[in-house]
Amino acid sequence: MKLKDSLYIEMKKHSEKFQDSESCGLLYKDFSSGEIEFEACSNVHVDPKSFFEISPKEYLKASSKGEITAAFHSHPFTEGPSPQDVNMSKNLQIPFVIYSLKTKKFYYT
Repeated sequence: MKLKDSLYIEMKKHSEKFQDSESCGLLYKDFSSGEIEFEACSNVHVDPKSFFEISPKEYLKASSKGEITAAFHSHPFTEGPSPQDVNMSKNLQIPFVIYSLKTKKFYYT
């Protein structure tokens, strides 16, 4: 997935705020500009160190601005996509963009 450098910077900065838990957000294609934008979200999962969950309210907020094109989250302690990430991405029919704080790299499902 090719995104603007500024989006990678935004996602990385958002991830670095949460060193001990997964951060998350949504990428969407803005209805007015047609540009891909990033909406940082709160991780509301009961176990945020190992999983992420975006609240329906924040999902609706992002989807009111544009078409959701990908879900973003970080991995504070591991590298690329987990088997659960691959399954969830497939089930939701939306790609995942993952930033590893361990390797300082982006990964995709």
